[in-house]
Amino acid sequence: VEFAGEAEEVEDGYRFSVVGKGTATITFTSVDNPSVSATCTVTVKKRVTRMSFDGDVYDMYNDGEVNHGTLTFYPTDADFDIDNLTINVNADDLPENWVAAEVNQLDMADGILQLEIVPRALCQYYSIEFIYAEPTDEGTDPLVQSVEGSIREKVTLGSGWSWVSFISAGVSVYEIENALVEARSREQLVFNDAEWGLFGDLSWMDQSQAYKLNIKDQLETGEVVLYPMEGDGATEIAPKSFDKGWNWVSYPYEFRYAVEDIFAAANFSENDMILSKDGGFMQRNAAGEWEGSLTELVPNQGYMIYCNAAFELEMRQRTELEQGYFRNIAPEEAPSRMRSVWNYDASKFANTMAVVAKVDIENTDDYTIGAFVGEECRGEGKFINGKAFISVAGKNGDVVTFRLYNKWTEEFTDITTEVMFTDMAGSIKAPLSFGLLEGTTGIVDINTIDNNNVEAIYDITGRKVEQMTEGIYVIKVREGDKIVTKKVRK
Repeated sequence: VEFAGEAEEVEDGYRFSVVGKGTATITFTSVDNPSVSATCTVTVKKRVTRMSFDGDVYDMYNDGEVNHGTLTFYPTDADFDIDNLTINVNADDLPENWVAAEVNQLDMADGILQLEIVPRALCQYYSIEFIYAEPTDEGTDPLVQSVEGSIREKVTLGSGWSWVSFISAGVSVYEIENALVEARSREQLVFNDAEWGLFGDLSWMDQSQAYKLNIKDQLETGEVVLYPMEGDGATEIAPKSFDKGWNWVSYPYEFRYAVEDIFAAANFSENDMILSKDGGFMQRNAAGEWEGSLTELVPNQGYMIYCNAAFELEMRQRTELEQGYFRNIAPEEAPSRMRSVWNYDASKFANTMAVVAKVDIENTDDYTIGAFVGEECRGEGKFINGKAFISVAGKNGDVVTFRLYNKWTEEFTDITTEVMFTDMAGSIKAPLSFGLLEGTTGIVDINTIDNNNVEAIYDITGRKVEQMTEGIYVIKVREGDKIVTKKVRK
């Protein structure tokens, strides 16, 4: 410590003036008895006098993205103590024990604290309050810096068909006119004509139902982003009325939940079904449980729900559910996209068919099933409790065939059964019976096959090819009056 001038005697002792910060030892010696002295150590710190926040957090979204900001303390060489900083996040329209956002402290250098702000729930208004209080500043007001904003809904669509729903508010179809090919609701539609623009009776999409949207293939960004208009994320979730037959159902929650958590099977009838665009489906079995390939419900996705009788369902409120996390999962990383050997693009089609089938094979967990129209793969299925639950993308008039794939032997087997594309075929109670094409064998050398008897060649993904390079293929070979499937190596 650099002292400024001499010590000044005051009523209760001595007053020292210092310049700068540091530590000094002060010794007091008795004038009358110089052998008597007392010593004290004084530490002088530079006080934080102001702080400011910088960061774009006025509008944050439910897209799983993390926001960043900085909190700067002045003067920048002040003696900052992180333990003196309190951060409060406030929001009035959230359930108890939910948080609007998390604020994580990262690095601190040169008076600047790096922050990570993670949105956690949709809300019309939230605020972050930074409070800095020195413990020795009794009677002195702490430093306070506040920022505020909203956490809004953001819907991202890729090219092709999607089943979409909205959580907090609605969107005008004119907002996406330049990217839209067609939009459908259960009873309305709008089509974007190249010459005349939008025509049809669907102009507004809200939270009441699901929609089927077709987005143009050639977009500069490869995606369309919708920002529903201002809405209150804490609005009470209204009951849903289900008609007999197919219902276009929205998903009114910002987090993923298990099917049973939202649509309890006890409220539905046997053979009622919940169908997703490309994530599988569930059907209620005789035991009163959901059974199938749909594991969870996803925010901003729409669902087709088939009911055998009309009824009204009281929906669970946010206050009854645990708070989750926003998740930003690329389509190729999503569970519904984690495919084995089947290569298909469900976004080319507006509709999905649900097929429940039974195949006379052992160890069904070792197999998956691919669905085809001609030589084009249109979907896949997996075995659950011995039955195959298959989702097929297509349109009316398509003739759908199937192929079985053994994950251990890598063998393909053609299934003899074919079905016409419709909404659903088979059920848990009465699954379709799939027959297998006889004659499937193990891997053989291509040189042992008579090329004149080869009917068709497929690569390991099930696509038909004209020529073979080095690798494994599946071929159809005519042997007498039978067509035999063989796996060959070239």
